[in-house]
Amino acid sequence: MIEFAENKWGVPETVYFYEDLNLKEKRRKFAGQKPLDDLNFKYPVIYCNHHESHARYGYYTSPFIDCTVLVIDAIGEWNTMTQWKVKDGDFTLIEKWDYPKSLGLFYSAMTQAAGWKPNEEEYILMGASAVTQNYNIHDYQYIKSMWDNNKSFHQGIDLEGLTDEFEIAAIAQDIYEEEFQK
Repeated sequence: MIEFAENKWGVPETVYFYEDLNLKEKRRKFAGQKPLDDLNFKYPVIYCNHHESHARYGYYTSPFIDCTVLVIDAIGEWNTMTQWKVKDGDFTLIEKWDYPKSLGLFYSAMTQAAGWKPNEEEYILMGASAVTQNYNIHDYQYIKSMWDNNKSFHQGIDLEGLTDEFEIAAIAQDIYEEEFQK
């Protein structure tokens, strides 16, 4: 991407990177993940907060001057959900969730548990959730208790014999929507 920018606009004075790698490295260490590879930027770099990058993109590509911006993804550096109030282009963080609490990681783990590819086939889980609403309430309570107890879904999840992909999808979608609406 840097080479494309150099060819199109010339040598950059500064590179703005979409996340703070120092914070991300601390979270990765906390989560037991391997260290990041060195990116070796050859230009001065300003690191931005991952969720603020999402929020600013949403704001600057919208027609609104004053608004609320909600960002939900699996994980940024530590944030997994942020809510911003924007007035005259000034961003104020008003609410956030931090790792390991993450609707994105939850949904990806449920996607994998249902037999689809996480971080790619969540749309299938969402579509499959409409097939049934007649799921076992005990299965719902089991999965909901993991969410309520702040289970980390980062490495996937074992649903202990629950294998019906449509039931998993319906439960996951219901929990997602319940949490989203809080």
